[in-house]
Amino acid sequence: MSDESLKPPAVIGVLPLFPEKAASASMIKHAMNLTMQLTQFLNPGQTSVLGADQPIYAIAKQLQWTFPDVLGEDKLVLMLGALHTEDKIHQIIGKLIRDSGWATALSQAQVLTSGRAQSALDEHHIKRTRYAHQVSLMSLHLLKKRAYSAYCSEVLEAPQSQENWDELKRTESPQFKYLSTIMELELLLCRFIRSLREGDFLLYVQVCDELCPWFHVMDHTHYARWLPVHVRDMVQLAESHPDVHAEFLKGNFVVQRSTHRFSLIGKDQSHEQ
Repeated sequence: MSDESLKPPAVIGVLPLFPEKAASASMIKHAMNLTMQLTQFLNPGQTSVLGADQPIYAIAKQLQWTFPDVLGEDKLVLMLGALHTEDKIHQIIGKLIRDSGWATALSQAQVLTSGRAQSALDEHHIKRTRYAHQVSLMSLHLLKKRAYSAYCSEVLEAPQSQENWDELKRTESPQFKYLSTIMELELLLCRFIRSLREGDFLLYVQVCDELCPWFHVMDHTHYARWLPVHVRDMVQLAESHPDVHAEFLKGNFVVQRSTHRFSLIGKDQSHEQ
């Protein structure tokens, strides 16, 4: 990517804060109406896009279905907050690796202190937790490559391909299957972050679709219900809002805050910064 292809930093504005509770139907309905009015005032004819974390997104979607003439899906595009989705992915992985010795391994390898490694299981600090999972994925990948290389050196005849070897080891070793499952989920997390940093909308939709079963399996009920709704909206965007879809394909579903490459972030993270 050349410097000329970098997006200019986004213009960020914050409206006056309101004292009322945000997660109420009346307040969210008012915010949705206000968003559409401001968009039409600044850019007449442009479709409004509103991002929210899961509790508010759920209420906003129900308002869209309840008031289709005023707040319908043909008038406003709702997006699930990417930062909070990443937060839940971290929590899913934390559930999967709890009591596996992961925190101890990180502290003994001096990647994190013992307390910080333990807190990464519950995702108390997103940047630190993200780093810990990236280190874990690379470590497991290197260990698997070494194991496959050792297998190839021991086999006198033609060795199996790594894909067939993986499948065989999954059936022979429960621990290998467990670690491979962790790697699969860690890789999904990395692909999700990459889709945001590069502004790759198609990759973002694909990864969100692949994540839906994990929220069911790991008993995250709210995201299991509402992430598929978000994926459906994004898949149908090309027909329902072709202008918004075209902008999203250009990477405008995330925000460029700096002049550095690979630095785009979700809308909800932009406002929290």
